Amino acid sequence: MSRAFPDAPPPRDLSPEEQRRAGRLVWLVLLAFVALVGGLTAFLSAKGRAVRDYGQSVLSALDTAPAGAWPGDCARVLPGRAIPSTVSRCEVKREAGGPVVELSLENGQLYRVTPKP
Repeated sequence: MSRAFPDAPPPRDLSPEEQRRAGRLVWLVLLAFVALVGGLTAFLSAKGRAVRDYGQSVLSALDTAPAGAWPGDCARVLPGRAIPSTVSRCEVKREAGGPVVELSLENGQLYRVTPKP
């Protein structure tokens, strides 16, 4: 049996202190990974929630909207509130079941918010 590095010294034994440090490092890297995934999930969830909340507020403002404000742009129905930064287009449409708010995001996602039964 030939070794890849015949002149290499044999591996040395780790002291208990070195083993503890290596174990802490592994746990720290694992914890950082879990925290990163959790933070990213929370961030994306909050962005989606802001979009849906805006859609719901547009739907609730339809009751007091001026005549002819919809179907059309959400800004005509709810002029005092800013559209979330990730929304590229917001429209209020009339469908068979009533009004529907369609929110198109910059990344191509489409949210359809309908009245709650």
